[in-house]
Amino acid sequence: MGAYNLVAIEFSEFPKVMAARKELQNHFESGYGQNKTLDELKAANDKTEELRTTLLSTIAIALRYKIDQMEIHRGAYAPQGWGVELDEQATSRKGLAELLSGRRTLPITVVTTTENRVAEANANQQVSPFPPKPQ
Repeated sequence: MGAYNLVAIEFSEFPKVMAARKELQNHFESGYGQNKTLDELKAANDKTEELRTTLLSTIAIALRYKIDQMEIHRGAYAPQGWGVELDEQATSRKGLAELLSGRRTLPITVVTTTENRVAEANANQQVSPFPPKPQ
């Protein structure tokens, strides 16, 4: 995010770069990721990739680099795990929000182990804390 924030400083003299940056900024500020379904999040992520590619392409042109916009788009490396992680986080956030708002219940299963049964049996016996009376 630091590099993105520096675009406004480094490229303030390039109106096309600033316009591309502003369009990406508007996308982020439009409620990106808030209360979205997974399909809506995917569409928002696709839009982010499109706007990011446009910004980088515009920067390349401003710096007189000869690089195709599709090369910029395809050239970005993002491990598949990042996408999976984003999907899992979105699902977790949605589930937690539903739980905290009362729209979802939390199922609870009571598990009884041998150790629990022994402890319960010992607790039910009348065991004196004092040693037995001498005979």
